[in-house]
Amino acid sequence: MAKYSNSFRAGGWDPIMIIAQIAAVHSISYVTVALLVTAAQILLGVDSSLDHILHYQSLRGDTVFGWTLAVIWLVQAGVGVLLLGYIVERVRLCIDFTLTFYFIHLVMVSIYSHRLPGYFFWWLNLALDAAVMSMGGEWFCMKREMRPIQFGGEPDRDLGNGSGRDAAGRGGISAGPAAVGSSHSGGRNLVDDLSDDGLDDREELHPARDDHRATLNLRTSRN
Repeated sequence: MAKYSNSFRAGGWDPIMIIAQIAAVHSISYVTVALLVTAAQILLGVDSSLDHILHYQSLRGDTVFGWTLAVIWLVQAGVGVLLLGYIVERVRLCIDFTLTFYFIHLVMVSIYSHRLPGYFFWWLNLALDAAVMSMGGEWFCMKREMRPIQFGGEPDRDLGNGSGRDAAGRGGISAGPAAVGSSHSGGRNLVDDLSDDGLDDREELHPARDDHRATLNLRTSRN
């Protein structure tokens, strides 16, 4: 029986499942970004602020922290590749989920900033991250779908053990007649040895019997 891992994959149109997938992708992505931004703020000595995640003016190319945020969002795109592979699991849906994620992010940034992002660097970073996440997600999902299906048990090992047992059985059966023959030959040798010993004992007794007969003959002749 085939082994299937637990997954978010739906067999057909399932709105609840799709909403759950979108929520899972967004939640894990924003938690990842929040952790990385917090670490960058501590290392660079920058004040902690939600602007570094949701305000477009923080992501700019003329500051060190702006480039740091760009790298963080690129790392998030790499995490998104894994999320698409393990949560979405369908090649044809990777682009849809990627565009949905960044569209929602655009809406959140626009609402938080009270206007559409006006920095070219922000848009360039958004396009690069979306391309990495979508293409990487398609590649990862395709790689997972092309894996061979694993079935329960280990037929090769079982077959090897079975053949070993069969060989041992055949060896025991073939060794049976040889063992019986060897036991018979051993019995015959033992009988032959006993016979030889008996003959030797009788031959040793013959001289004494001859002497006794000679003594009797001598006494009879004297009488």
